[in-house]
Amino acid sequence: MTNKEIYQQIKHYKSLRAAAVFTGNRAEGQRCSDMLEILAAHITCGARYER
Repeated sequence: MTNKEIYQQIKHYKSLRAAAVFTGNRAEGQRCSDMLEILAAHITCGARYER
């Protein structure tokens, strides 16, 4: 995955998390938070190898 694709995924999961918070769906909100954490780690680790 390129960084551009990762940032698009982050944007997608942030909007899903906001919708989950609005509807009170805690499980979906947690799943989105977990995915955001994974994507952020992917960017952090990938940045080391792209330089």
